[in-house]
Amino acid sequence: MPEDPDMDKTPRSLLRENLSIGFSKELLVKSPKFKVGDIVKLKTGTAPIKVTGVSNSHLLKYNISGRYVNTSHTILLRSEEEFEFYNNEEENNMSTLYQFTVDSDTKYGTYLATNSQGLSVMEEKGTGVIYTVAKTSVEEVLPYTIDVVFLLTGNKTEYSYLAPAGKYQVGEVFLLESKYGHGLCVITNVDTKSKAATTDFNPITKVLTEKV
Repeated sequence: MPEDPDMDKTPRSLLRENLSIGFSKELLVKSPKFKVGDIVKLKTGTAPIKVTGVSNSHLLKYNISGRYVNTSHTILLRSEEEFEFYNNEEENNMSTLYQFTVDSDTKYGTYLATNSQGLSVMEEKGTGVIYTVAKTSVEEVLPYTIDVVFLLTGNKTEYSYLAPAGKYQVGEVFLLESKYGHGLCVITNVDTKSKAATTDFNPITKVLTEKV
């Protein structure tokens, strides 16, 4: 019968050895679940909380401190196991830049949540100041774009392009190079704020037209 290499080891020594191996592996990979700036919530609650601090407690565990987005009340040194990421249908808005009005002043920042009164909770960019404003005063910041239709193709589809504000006017005709080759196009709309626009409008030349 093969000899068991652990036969001469006491239960206590085996326990110490296994604990040592286990902790050394955890030390290499253990890291906090959340970072400062994350939006989380208590697993037992629904209100969004912005993480303001992450601290190591003991035995490779982390504590979370934060501020409730809707009320600015704070929560201190709670185990990270009590939290989970805050998710709702508007989560993607938190990474989008918005402009909003506070006492007739225009400010820029990110959306955090909607409070129980239906107001938008916004965080001002650069200062971190929290404002609660009416949804009607919040507008997504979008680039200046124009729409064009290519002529002589029979296709009336409008294509959106990024362009300098005020440089082009509706009705102007340009020769433009596209992935399909050179083509004439006419400006059909300006300042359309289209999210679909990803390419700058760089025409080869402007085509002068006159009424006949």
